[in-house]
Order: sequence, then C-alpha cells, then structure tokens
Amino acid sequence: MKNLFMSAVIAMGLCTSAFAQEGVDSRGLYLGGSVGTEGLGIELGYKISEKMDVRGRLSYMPGFKIPHKVNYGLPFELDGRTTTVYTMKGNIERFSGAMLFDWFVGGDFGLTIGTMFGGQTLVNVDGYNADLHHFLKEGHSFEMEICDRNVIIGSDGRVKWNMTTPFFRPYFGITLGRYWAHGIKMSMDIGVQYQGKLGLNIQNENYESPYKSDNSGQWIRDVFVVYPVINLRFSGKIF
Repeated sequence: MKNLFMSAVIAMGLCTSAFAQEGVDSRGLYLGGSVGTEGLGIELGYKISEKMDVRGRLSYMPGFKIPHKVNYGLPFELDGRTTTVYTMKGNIERFSGAMLFDWFVGGDFGLTIGTMFGGQTLVNVDGYNADLHHFLKEGHSFEMEICDRNVIIGSDGRVKWNMTTPFFRPYFGITLGRYWAHGIKMSMDIGVQYQGKLGLNIQNENYESPYKSDNSGQWIRDVFVVYPVINLRFSGKIF
C-alpha cells in the first residue's frame, strides 16, 4: 500500500510540475473519491488546460468472499457415494492504483488513456471438503481440475490457488464529466484495462507436485484478458 501511494504521488508531482511551468491559466488541483468495479478509491487530479486533465487514483477492493459449490465426482465409490460437494471461497480483496490522462473532444466527453498498477492478485481461492479430508486420512488420494490443470488435493482436504495479473496494465476508456471549479462535480469512467492471460498459481501443500494440463478450463483465464472498469467519481477543487 505504501509503495502504491508513493508511486501515485511522485507521478502526479512530476506531471503537475511539468505543466505548471507552461503557465496554463485554467490549471487547478482537485480531490475526489470513486466507487466502481475497482472498489473504493481516492483521486487526486490536475486540470492542465481546457482540453486535458491528469489524475492519479488509489483504490481498495473490499475482501468480499464469494462461495462457490462444485459437485466433485469421486474416482471410486466411498461409503455408498460417488459424488460430494466441494466448497470454493474466493476472496477479491486488493489494493491498486491508476495514472490517467483525459483528452476532452467536446464538452464533458473525453478519451482516457493510462495505466493501472499494483493489485496483481485478482482473486484468492481456498477450497475445502470435509469428506475428502476424512478419506485422505485413510490413505486415499484425489485430484481436482483447476481451470486448465489437474491438481493433487492436499492431505488437509484443501486446494488453495490464485489468479494474478502483470503489475502494470494499460487502460483505455472514456470519461463523462470533468473537473469543475465550483462545488462538487460528478463524473464517470467507462473503459477496460488489458490484463493479458492471467497467471494461475497453486498454493496448497502439494504445489511442488507434478500436475498435468488438459486445457479443459482455458476459457476461464481467457475471459479476464480485459477487465471492465466502471467508476462513479465525485470531485471538488482544492486550489
């Protein structure tokens, strides 16, 4: 979190200093907040001219835990059963930052380019099944398909894994509304950040064990090559 904050402040300071030297009459510093698909954010912006703004944002996505139940087919009959329910709990908590430039082509409608950074872990998943835990204690072994991989389930009945993105992620979008010299102004971001193919990291106790890939779940990782960004923003002028 500290590194994200320092990166945003340094980048904003460099941009502000560079454009301030040009003596732009309409310049001004703005502070605001945001809420959207990146979570809750605080934003510091600088109005460079009537056509361009620059802004930095730090965002926090609360750690919502999303349970997902999976029907797990047992490789053989155990206690008269051939299936059991495996519970996956996904945690999407993360901190991230953004450095953005807005170019206004007409009124309050602008094109935005920039980069998102930090927040590399998109989701942490912890899966557990009490039945498998019991059977594992009796000497059985089990595998589970995680996206495009077959992974050995740990002796504690758990499978832990996450999906990660690059540290820097290009962003393209539009902005509706811009900084206003009087009162509080509402605006909105609509765009996408390019994440590329997500990294899949197995973190349970058997993560060093060999696993095989059958590519049957490749589509899950492909879906999030781009991440949608929709933010509702509120801002007011500081000076």
